[in-house]
Amino acid sequence: LLFSQSKVYERAELVTYDWRFNIRNNIFGPLPTDPRLGTIDIDLTSVEVEGRYQDWTRDKYTEVVRILSDYGAKLVGFDVYFIEPSTKLISSDQISELSKIDSASVGGLLEHADHDALFKRTIDKADNVYLAQTVVVPHDDMHKEAVLAKMETLTPDQEEALEIIRKRSPKLMVNPQESTLWHGFDFEPPLKLLRDVTRGFAYAQTVHDVDGARRRYPLVYQYKDIVFPSIALLMACDFMRVPIETAEVWPGSHILLPGAQVNAETVRDIEIPIDEFGNMNVNWAGGWAECFVHYPHIALRRAAQRDQQQKLLDRVKAIVA
Repeated sequence: LLFSQSKVYERAELVTYDWRFNIRNNIFGPLPTDPRLGTIDIDLTSVEVEGRYQDWTRDKYTEVVRILSDYGAKLVGFDVYFIEPSTKLISSDQISELSKIDSASVGGLLEHADHDALFKRTIDKADNVYLAQTVVVPHDDMHKEAVLAKMETLTPDQEEALEIIRKRSPKLMVNPQESTLWHGFDFEPPLKLLRDVTRGFAYAQTVHDVDGARRRYPLVYQYKDIVFPSIALLMACDFMRVPIETAEVWPGSHILLPGAQVNAETVRDIEIPIDEFGNMNVNWAGGWAECFVHYPHIALRRAAQRDQQQKLLDRVKAIVA
């Protein structure tokens, strides 16, 4: 009965939460969103052109990184997980096009089919990519003691990744044993081949309310005595030139970003309110489709192809002239 009543009260609070934002936006207009922020959407058209999403090879993501870098993107964050090596695929058409089939010819095909190696080289050259990892967090369904009891021995790869996270971890300003942050009991970092050339890696997960909507964003999780930053927090700190290890986490109060460079003229401390679990309430600006800059995956690739064709045409014209 107590559980049912708490869920009823929570749903009532969520309804008024949504209502307050709708009233605010209707009276004062929707909040402005920064036009420099955008998403690459894997939409229906992209899937129709590129094929079933589950069959996508990593060369498609390689192209996106290359194109965005050519267009001057400062930071590129993935919420796609690259945890395991991809399979090298050679089509029958590629084999039939070989003048002769021998170890050297097949080896050449395999080299060009190594999408992980190509992705690595592109990320390394771009120097602006952040990759996602997973963290297993039971949220409010399990007590901290039960979470800690579920922890298993880490693999050597996880140990190595954990040391990197420890060095780039926000400061927990309370005793780790007394922290109320949501605790994780397992995590999967990106593939070592890729994470070694990134600007950083962090979790890219959200949390849903009892009605399925997502009004809270977990900025930090805790694993043992280490604070795991979200990929959004990590990228925001880098963008505003705040070393992530200087950020202060005060559960139930705020996360402090000291000396944040807001713009070319303004440097100030920024406090992001968080609840006791490390969640930031989302300041709802409006509908997803209307509020942010969106680039469908296939539209971005087609735009880049047209751009390359135009550059080639301009070069031909210059040679002819």
